[in-house]
Parts: sequence; structure tokens; C-alpha cells
Amino acid sequence: MRRLRITACLTIAAGTLFINACSDSSPTEPVAPPAVQESIVPSGCPSIATTANLITTLYPARSGERLVAAATYAVVLLYINTRHQADAQTLVFRLLDFTFKQFNAGKLVGGGSLATRTALLAFETGLYCTVGLPTTGLTLPGDPGSGGTVNKVVFPTNTTQNVVTGDGNAGVQLPPNSFNTPAVVVTISVIPGVTHPLNTTLDQYGPFYDVKVSPESGITANLTVGLCLANGAEIPTVFLAHNISATSIQVLPPGGSVPGLCTTQTASMSARDMLHLAMRGELRRAGSELGTAVANFVLPENAYAGSGGKTGTTKSFSPFGGVDTKVYLSTNPNPFPTQNAPSGSAVATPPSALVSTQLGVPVSQVNVKFAVTFGGGTVDGGSSSTVATNASGIASVGNWVVGPGADSVQAVGTFADPTVTFAPAPPNSGFPQNVTVSPLVGVSYIAQGGDFVPYGSSYLFLDGPQGHDAGFEAPGFSTAQWNTGAGPFGSGDLAGTVCAINSEPGFTLNPAWVVGTDMLLRKTFSLPAGWSTPLTVTAAIDNDIAVYMNGNPLTTINGVALYSFSGQDAGNYSFNPTSGLVTHENCATKGSLTFTVPVSFLNAGGQNTLAVRARDRGSVNYVDVKVSPATP
Repeated sequence: MRRLRITACLTIAAGTLFINACSDSSPTEPVAPPAVQESIVPSGCPSIATTANLITTLYPARSGERLVAAATYAVVLLYINTRHQADAQTLVFRLLDFTFKQFNAGKLVGGGSLATRTALLAFETGLYCTVGLPTTGLTLPGDPGSGGTVNKVVFPTNTTQNVVTGDGNAGVQLPPNSFNTPAVVVTISVIPGVTHPLNTTLDQYGPFYDVKVSPESGITANLTVGLCLANGAEIPTVFLAHNISATSIQVLPPGGSVPGLCTTQTASMSARDMLHLAMRGELRRAGSELGTAVANFVLPENAYAGSGGKTGTTKSFSPFGGVDTKVYLSTNPNPFPTQNAPSGSAVATPPSALVSTQLGVPVSQVNVKFAVTFGGGTVDGGSSSTVATNASGIASVGNWVVGPGADSVQAVGTFADPTVTFAPAPPNSGFPQNVTVSPLVGVSYIAQGGDFVPYGSSYLFLDGPQGHDAGFEAPGFSTAQWNTGAGPFGSGDLAGTVCAINSEPGFTLNPAWVVGTDMLLRKTFSLPAGWSTPLTVTAAIDNDIAVYMNGNPLTTINGVALYSFSGQDAGNYSFNPTSGLVTHENCATKGSLTFTVPVSFLNAGGQNTLAVRARDRGSVNYVDVKVSPATP
């Protein structure tokens, strides 16, 4: 009797969409529901008339399907009117389940057209609003004619449910007790003709799918989303990711396998046969069948089954695709040239690095740390310098000052772009928590540091009579009126005197030094911080020379001579303690006169001043020096 009473009321309500005579009162709790008014629909939601019009828009005229939909909506209103909100929500999902099955079977007006899909979204949104479900996350249903589409209501069961598209390229796995609403709507549709829909510059792999499970607020445990990626499936650093804002993505930890993923589905989604009896006037039979149809809404239906692909776990849903979480660091250019520069000087091409994806897309906002690993030089004035890659994926230091001998700098990258976040993953899962920059050990740059002051360097110089400008060797001595020029300084062949060094290939003699005068030279150079090795000044002189470092004469220290003579020319040198000059006869030679600079004379990590007094006593003259690390 109770069932006949309900179905009779449904039949009447379906015709009028007003409930003023039907109730489902129990013997122990009599209920007399008030009449349905527009006021029972929450403010801001579509009116009863609007929803009724959508039903007539979607369902064919004079059909049992329209009657079922109208009657079910009437019961939803009845539940709201009698303050049975939970029952109203449950019945809304039954109505949507029924409607989606009609849609998927092509039985709604307009089939899978955009107009029908738009009306269906409006119908779904209005029902959600009417029963107090959040409408965020609802999306346009996919075209049921596409194999990459799912439009399905999933009801709770005690088993895991898998919803997979007909082409097997996308799916969602719902564990038991993973949502606390009467049901959820799963909508999956392929994003056609798009190669870069995710909000990141990292490499992306499709096909891309818009996957939605709503209402998201009802999801209590992570669901597994799976995609069958065309090109990134075999790349171990590719993980599933989805947009979480207009500028950022979230990379998901891997989930379990989703049966049916990457396999073609063959199961059909045919709808139940609906009543056509009511339109022929057989109301009693129509009411009976209508009640059965509504009652069947409470019976859950198993989703598709089938395995493989990339999966990820999440509680939020949006466009999904594969994202490669590895980028690549290389020298810029690659290979980077090995350079030479005087010790204490900057190389011509400072270290520069390029960060790009496997497919060659430049990656910005990668912090590249350039660190001196050998040779004692500096980058940007220190032992290390961190520079972020620009929009072209390039990070460069301003300068690299090399130390003596072999020098190297190593660059290591760290991804720092805040637009990429990682979803929480179980401990020890192996899931990366950041984008890795490969190679992890970085890349290296090699340079050879030559002499701190090589032969042929540029100097401040001043020529004058012998003994002029006493005290010139002091670091603070004013050189405001001095000239600038490169060595070697000297004269060409004069009065038949010919010296081979005066026309040495590769050097251009600077004639600024007049025969018979003193030539004063000054030059500053830097030493790396922590420098603890003596230096050697090697001088080629014709005739006499005195050398100073930071104002200290390189003569003797603690009774030990700082000068030495060697080679075949050694006999032509002597030290004059009165003048403080090393004297020399005949043509200048290279490598036969050296001065040792003790560490105590040096400014490690600062500027050092080399000062030279060169004296000519007639005929041909010549002077040039170099400053080198002392040979161990």
C-alpha cells in the first residue's frame, strides 16, 4: 500500500511540479508537509520553473524519461520541503545518474551537442545548489561520442571502484569510504589540440585530460587519477600533475595501478528502459513502473574495470598531464672554452650556465651556485656566487678572477620556481620533493692562471734622471702625473750594439725609456684570500734594477738575500749595497735574475704594489719583469 501511495503521488507531482497532497508519513510519525513554494529553493539557486524548463529542454517530449526526471525532481522538492536534506541530496545524485545515462546513450534532446552539454551543466549546477552541495568543480560534460569521455555518478560501495574512459587513456580510482557525500560525479574529457595546458615551463606529456570529481569537499581520502601518456610513460622522472592555480601546478605522488588504464574498454553504458505507459493514460501501471525506476536509483552500479599508465593521488581535480621533474644544466656555450689569464686577473668569458628541459625549453628561476673548487680564484669577488637563471634559462657570473696554475669553478643548480609544488607523499616512497637539476654534481669550468704580472704588462711609468722621485715605491705614493704604457721598455740597436731581446718576437719595445736615465714602474695586482705562498719576481734588465713589493725592498731579510743569479748570465750580476740595486752588464736576458717575495711582504686577499727602478748607464737599455707564484 505504501509503495502504491508513493508512486501515485509521484505521477501527480510529475505533471504539476507542485507537491500539495503527497506525504510519506509513517504510522508513528505523522507528517503533514506544507505546500511547495518557490521559497523552498535557496536564494541564488535556479527557480523551480527554471529547472522544470531544463528538464523539458533536455528530455524528449511525451517520453517516460521526462516523466521520471520531473517526478524525481518533485520528490527532491518534497524532501527539501519536509527538511530531509540528506534524502534530497541522495535523490539528486540518483536523478543525475539517470540523466547522465540518458545523455551517454544519446537519448537527450540534441544528443552530445554543445547546447545539450551546456544545458546539462546548468541542470547539474542548479540541482547542486538546490540541495546545498557546493557547485565549485563542476565542469561541462564531455561529448559521449568521444572515447575519451566519462560522465558518471559513482555511489559508495565496500569495494574499490574504477572509472575509465572508453579509449582507456584516463581514469579515476575511488577506494571504499573515500567520500562522505551520497555520491560523486566523475567527469572526464580529453583536452583536444593542446600541447601545453599545464601552468609550467617543464616538459609536458599528454594526451591531457580534464578530470573532475565533484563535490570535492566531500572527498575524504586521496583518489587515484591515471593517464595513459603517449610519450612520457617510459620516462621515470615524469609524474602526473595538474593545475592548482592560473600560474602553478602540483606534482602528484604515484598511485596504484588503475585496472583498464591503457586498454580499450568494451563495456556499454546503455540506459534502463523507461516507461511510456503514462503518456498512453495507463497511470496506475505508469506509477508502479515510475516508483520502481526511482527506487532503482539507490542501487549502485559497478564502474569499469581493466592496468598501466602513470597514476597520481589527489583530492583536487583539474586538467591533468605528465610533467618531467628533471631539468638539465650545461655550460653556456657547451662545450665551454678552457681559458688562460694572468693570475689575479679575470678571464675573458666568465662562467655561464644554461638550464633547459629534455626537450630544450629554457627554464627560469633555477638557482645556480658557481663555486671555486681549485686554484684559489674568485667568482664575483668571493669563493662562490649564486645566480638565478633568467627567462632564457641562463645564469652567469660577472667575473672569474683566476689564481696561478690550474683553476676550476663548479656550477650546481637548484630548482627554485615557486609555481611547482609537490603533493605530500608517504615517507620513504621515493617520490621526489623537488625538481632535480641534472647532473647533480654540476658542471665545471677550467682555466689556467698565468703569472700575476706577465712579461709585457701595462704599467704606470715615469722616466727621469738617475735617483729621481725617491720613495716612489711606497703604496701611497702619488702617481697623478705618471704615464701609462706596456713593457718591455728600452731602445733598439744603438751605436752598433745589438741585443736579441730588444727585438724579441711577440713583444713591441716601448721607447719611452731614454738611455742614461732611471725608469720607474708601478703596478698593482690582487691576491686571493688566504694566499700563503711566496712570489717570484723575474727581471730582465740592462743595466741595473731595484725591485720593491708593497714598499719592501727585495734585498735581504733576516740576513738572507732575496735575489739570486743563475744560468750562463749569472756572472754578469752583482748586488750594490750602497745603491740597493742589482747591477748587470751586457744585454738583458730572461730567467737569470729572480727575487723572492716573502709571504710577510704580501697582502693576501687584497691589492699588492710592485715597484721597479731600472737604471741605464749608457748604450742599449731594456727592462721587463714578471711576477709568479714561487715554485715549490
